[in-house]
Amino acid sequence: MGDGVAKMETPAFMPGRTSIERGQISAMSIPDEKRRQCNDGALFTFGTAYIFEKGAARIRLALRLLTFTGLVVPASLGILVGTIGCNSKYISLAIIFAALLSGTQLVLSIWSLVANLCYATWRNTIKNYCCGSV
Repeated sequence: MGDGVAKMETPAFMPGRTSIERGQISAMSIPDEKRRQCNDGALFTFGTAYIFEKGAARIRLALRLLTFTGLVVPASLGILVGTIGCNSKYISLAIIFAALLSGTQLVLSIWSLVANLCYATWRNTIKNYCCGSV
């Protein structure tokens, strides 16, 4: 075994074939430097995934808050008007506050739609270019 490849016994289901012929590579046949590079690459991949997952969690929280605000503000304003009435001085302040929040949500929702449309168009363009029309 001077080439560094460990030969295993041939199992009964593959008579006459060595482990290399079956596609199995012994750990002894991989150089230490290559093994270190693979381990480093796996660690970097895991770290990158962890960082992006943390960012995605923040974005999910922001989207939930945006959706929650879009439902709560109109419902709260409706409850306030139904309870107090339209002639209260607090209603005009509540309407201004609700208008500011709703305007912000409208701008963010339109931006989200446009960004998603741009991404979908780009994705379909790449898909058609690479794979042809389906």
